[in-house]
Amino acid sequence: MEWEQQLQGLSDSAAASILGSDSLDALEAVRVELLGRKGTITALLKGLKDLPIEDRKERGPQVNSLKESISGKIESRKASLERAAMDAKLAQTTIDRSLPPRPSGLG
Repeated sequence: MEWEQQLQGLSDSAAASILGSDSLDALEAVRVELLGRKGTITALLKGLKDLPIEDRKERGPQVNSLKESISGKIESRKASLERAAMDAKLAQTTIDRSLPPRPSGLG
């Protein structure tokens, strides 16, 4: 039971960190913290090898499911931040819609 609570707590804190990321750089830092070579989820996966086989069979799929869930949330947030960046860039772009002056005498 403690194991499931630990995974749920990790999932909740990861989701909060992902949603709290307000830039692509901040989101990348969260990704590295969770899924990088020395990340929290990676450490859990590496630690599975030290468990008895029965526990490995139970916990392995749970950790993999958590990893996939977090990866999906990161990709979704990344797409959202990229869209927001593009919208902001478009909002800064101005388009001159004025007509050129008409020559006198055509009027």
